[in-house]
Amino acid sequence: MVNRAWDVPKLFQLFGEELVNLIIKVDIQQSLEEDILELKFKLFGKNISAFCSAARYTDFMQEEVDHCFFKLKLNPQVELLVWRLCMNAIPTAYYLFFGRLADSNLCPRGCLEVENIDNCTTTCLKLLQVIRLLNSWGFSIPIFSTFLKCMKKLKSIAVRSPFLPKMYFIMLFFLVLIEIK
Repeated sequence: MVNRAWDVPKLFQLFGEELVNLIIKVDIQQSLEEDILELKFKLFGKNISAFCSAARYTDFMQEEVDHCFFKLKLNPQVELLVWRLCMNAIPTAYYLFFGRLADSNLCPRGCLEVENIDNCTTTCLKLLQVIRLLNSWGFSIPIFSTFLKCMKKLKSIAVRSPFLPKMYFIMLFFLVLIEIK
């Protein structure tokens, strides 16, 4: 570096043309008096798809979670599960597999699909079996395609009748409880 700029002839003496072109693209901040460390990696235990998924749900969940579902007067354990679902803080097989804490990222209930938040809450085969059984008994529980759509629909249903969302969350809680045992 010469006068806070890249010394291009010296770079060509040391490196090839491709590498020099990459180095020249690096911006030098003129306002800094000395070099500082730059964060290159964020080791949060999440990959890019986990960050995208979190961003997808965060906007809706952080605004809505306090206002709607905690007025249902759920059991504290079920309420904690709902909160953790809304904050995308449940240890799914996908998350555990990524963190090398599990051997597989497939749903442990036998779905043969990757267990993520959508699978746990809407598309799991065991969950769909329970919903079909409850519907055959006369309940009208809708089947959702994603967790976000599920939460939006349950929110609109909870305004009219809190029974159905409450039953849905209790059903999710017992399916998660069975998985743990």
